[in-house]
Amino acid sequence: MFKSKNFLVKAVGYFLVGFFLFIIILSFGMPDLGLNCGVSRDTVAVVNGEKIHALDFYRYRDLKFSKIKDNRMLPYILDNYIMEVLLRQKAEKMGLSTTDEKIKRYIQETQYFINPVTGKYDPERLKMVLRSYRMSFEEFEKIARKDLLINDFRYLIAKGAAVSSDDAIAKYMADNSKIKIRYSFLSNADIEAKHKNEITVSDKEIDKEIASRKDAVKDPKTAREKIKNELKLKKTAELRKTIAQKIDAMAAKGASFSSASQSLGGKTGESEIFKLGGNVKNAKKGEAGLSSLAASDIFRKNLMKLKENTSSPAFDNGRGIMIFTPVMRQIPGKTPEKKELDKIKETLLYSSINSSQRNLYRELNEESKILKNLKTN
Repeated sequence: MFKSKNFLVKAVGYFLVGFFLFIIILSFGMPDLGLNCGVSRDTVAVVNGEKIHALDFYRYRDLKFSKIKDNRMLPYILDNYIMEVLLRQKAEKMGLSTTDEKIKRYIQETQYFINPVTGKYDPERLKMVLRSYRMSFEEFEKIARKDLLINDFRYLIAKGAAVSSDDAIAKYMADNSKIKIRYSFLSNADIEAKHKNEITVSDKEIDKEIASRKDAVKDPKTAREKIKNELKLKKTAELRKTIAQKIDAMAAKGASFSSASQSLGGKTGESEIFKLGGNVKNAKKGEAGLSSLAASDIFRKNLMKLKENTSSPAFDNGRGIMIFTPVMRQIPGKTPEKKELDKIKETLLYSSINSSQRNLYRELNEESKILKNLKTN
């Protein structure tokens, strides 16, 4: 399966191999109701009413994770087993099943049962492997049937994943882009310092506000400081709005970044070189963070259409007001060759399938009743 040229088949195959690692990395864990009263020690878990016998679990461990000897990993292996039970239960509810013909083909094509000399299926090798695991053919067939049903279900999910050439080209453009911006940032502290007179609250203004609230203000003396702060915040908000509107008007007319920055009165700096859609970091550590700017609509809408050294509209991130301009914008001028495009499609397909699988796993995890009774000692 892994040598197949079909993206879908390869993606499902690699996903099956890596799913245990996926469990550990994401650390989802299974919900445990903790109500294991009355559950036999022979039962390691109950999944939606279906009991998992200890013998089946340890056989599962020996078959699929024989290289893992540390008992501290048993809970993760159990989580993986429970995940497979959930997927099988879901598949059965959807009416999926595995035919005897598919079981037969699976056995005859499994590499462990193929004679290395003849290159063909050898029943004696099958018997030898089953003896080594102390397993009857009926027990093996039961396990194989479950695995094939789960694989068919995963394949069905994977079929819904689609990657267009446009998606692949967009990723190629983004991965090979080089962008850099210059910014100007006026912090809250600078706003207060530069516009101190405009946001200062006079005693007369406080008296007027108290008079307008005479029914609500019980003690004018103790309320003065609170009202003073409220009026200052109000003036500051109005000032920020006025500053932003002035910058926006300049940007709408195609004003240069230097003139808009001068009007703003902020500190200027530059970003590190980044890719389209990538993290935007300040080239100078300890200076203004750029992550909130990069996540804003103003940034997304203007980054590619702004002419270099023309100002963006103002962005208020709550910590101050910022503007930016692109100073480097290198985007590949041609599309990749077919071979490279196919490779990108394959990568995107894997990502899409993994995302679908994770979402399904979360849903099954949330809607299921799972009780664990694993004794690692």
